[in-house]
Amino acid sequence: MFSRRHGRQIADRIRAGGTSINAFVAHATIPTLPLGGVGGSGFGRVHGPDGLREFTYAKATTEQRFPSPLALTTFKRSATVDAVVDTLVSVLHGRIQ
Repeated sequence: MFSRRHGRQIADRIRAGGTSINAFVAHATIPTLPLGGVGGSGFGRVHGPDGLREFTYAKATTEQRFPSPLALTTFKRSATVDAVVDTLVSVLHGRIQ
């Protein structure tokens, strides 16, 4: 058995996905703690948010809900539309000098 301080010092130096101090694989019994290998070891993560991410992938979906009052995403834009957009961007995001 290690003292809590000595055990923590040793655990902090070990490059691993999970360590337990004075308890055999205690970290594996806590479902919210991520568990898995580091570097070339292990097969990924289980438990916790990191484990759930192992079974997911990022996906974005958009849907146009109403027509744009200005044709912004076309090469057929007029000089007037460009001037309106320039003014709007300056007003909304420009710096007052």
